[in-house]
Order: sequence, then structure tokens, then C-alpha cells
Amino acid sequence: MLEGFTGTFHWTAFYYANIDTIVFPSTIPIIPNVSKSGFSRTCKLVINGSNVIPIAEQSYYRASYNIYAYVPDELVSAYKNEESWQSNFNTDKILPMSEYEEG
Repeated sequence: MLEGFTGTFHWTAFYYANIDTIVFPSTIPIIPNVSKSGFSRTCKLVINGSNVIPIAEQSYYRASYNIYAYVPDELVSAYKNEESWQSNFNTDKILPMSEYEEG
């Protein structure tokens, strides 16, 4: 994703994508549904910015799939306490950006 993008995505943008990491710019208004075919591998969401970005409602995020969100270190608690994240994501899988490793 390119920094400065302010649009939205439909889940089909990611469904057949053979990618393990999705990088979201700080300018995106909401973290979209990232439904992927299979979920046999770990999916990493890298979320940039200096403010919490709400997340779309999605059961995949709440399930036991290996989906992790890496957010700026100083915002980990804020993400874990934000209503949309508490309702729609396994907050134990919100991790500081300093722990992010490619691959």
C-alpha cells in the first residue's frame, strides 16, 4: 500500500493474494477485511501511523487464524483498548512494530 492512500478495499483484493504481509499506510481510514484463501500460513498486518486506525468487522480476525497486527510500539495499548479492535480482533495478537520481522 502506498502512503497517502485514503480509499477502501473490498475483501476480494486480498482473497487470492499469495502474500504473507500486508502493509497499511497511516492514511487509510479503516483496516479492511483481509479474508484470504486458506489461512494455512501466518499473515502479518503492518499498520503505520501515529493514531489508532479502526478495524473492519470480521470473524477471521477474531478466530484462531495466525493473523498478527504490528503497530507502532507506543500505540500497542491504545490499539488493544480501542473498541473496534476489541470487538473484531484477537488483541493478544497485536504486537509492537519493534518485534516485526520480515518473512
